[in-house]
Amino acid sequence: MAVPFVRFDFCMTFFSLLCALLLEQLHPLSPGNQAWRIQQRLADWALDNLGTGKPAHGWIAWTVTVATPALAAFLIYRALMVAGWPLALVWNVLMVYLSVGYRQFSDPIAAIRVALEQGDEIRARQLLNQWKDKESFSLSRHALAHRVLKHTVLDVHRRLFGVVAAFVLFSMLGLGPAGAVLYRCADFAAGCWQQRREQAGLAASSRALQTAQQAWQWINWLPVRMTAASFAIVGNFEQAVDNWRQTDNMQTNDKQEFDPDETMLLAVAAGAIGISGDSGAWGPSKPSAPQSGPTQIPSTMQDPTQSDDAGLEYGARLPAPAKGSEMPPLHLLGRLIWRGLLLWGMLIALVTVTHWIS
Repeated sequence: MAVPFVRFDFCMTFFSLLCALLLEQLHPLSPGNQAWRIQQRLADWALDNLGTGKPAHGWIAWTVTVATPALAAFLIYRALMVAGWPLALVWNVLMVYLSVGYRQFSDPIAAIRVALEQGDEIRARQLLNQWKDKESFSLSRHALAHRVLKHTVLDVHRRLFGVVAAFVLFSMLGLGPAGAVLYRCADFAAGCWQQRREQAGLAASSRALQTAQQAWQWINWLPVRMTAASFAIVGNFEQAVDNWRQTDNMQTNDKQEFDPDETMLLAVAAGAIGISGDSGAWGPSKPSAPQSGPTQIPSTMQDPTQSDDAGLEYGARLPAPAKGSEMPPLHLLGRLIWRGLLLWGMLIALVTVTHWIS
């Protein structure tokens, strides 16, 4: 009886993802939705009441904030499987829907890209500040575009590819939506407690934050490499792999701003759209003097007859732009993300069909 149940789990995984992603496209959640507020209150309560005192208390706070919701999602899933698989399917869709957030950052990114293409840098900076709540008016237009690219790559991994990877991996073990919930809550706890420490500077917050960041690196280790591999496969494979290998030797500000796994992902994504590692990957990210004049748009944007896919076919290299001379290829990154998502969908469907007929 175990084999048919495993096959059914794979089938449910595919359709749960399909339904959840379609629902998220049709009805995206707002950034401050009710689920987010509940998660915020739980993280704050655990930090204030359980994350103080000894360093071991940080793990207690993390368990309540992250592991408990994931365990609850799994137990409810198993109970609903006993009651009837349609209920379990609905629960899967709901948990994945609440965990992903592609539209929460894809719409701001699209608006920023339009503003940059139109040369409206003031509007682009305003949109970036609203999206990430970070000061960007001191950035040059080139550094502004690079920052948008970085946030895009990291958010598309954390809120889409990483959640899907965790959901699929845990579903293969029969754990239902526990992986998606665990991944999302772990990411949220690390970010929430980082913000609390920056605001309050409490020692207890530092201990809990260290725990959350360590756990996040463990949980994110495999998903971030799956995302990087998919970018390399659907993009400029040779350059992406070359950047991956040279991550430790790259001279980039990303190492100071992001953790090693995020730095690796940024380097691979840069290589996938043809930016070599020796050109500084995404380029400088520190504030610099604002520049006047309209934003330069890549030639593939200016000439509609020129293919956006130039440089991606058959592993051909795109010339690495000189620092500060040309805007990074925002359009290529968008295409890279959609190709990666299509690749994941095809692989999950293939695995589902293989397990169903075997």
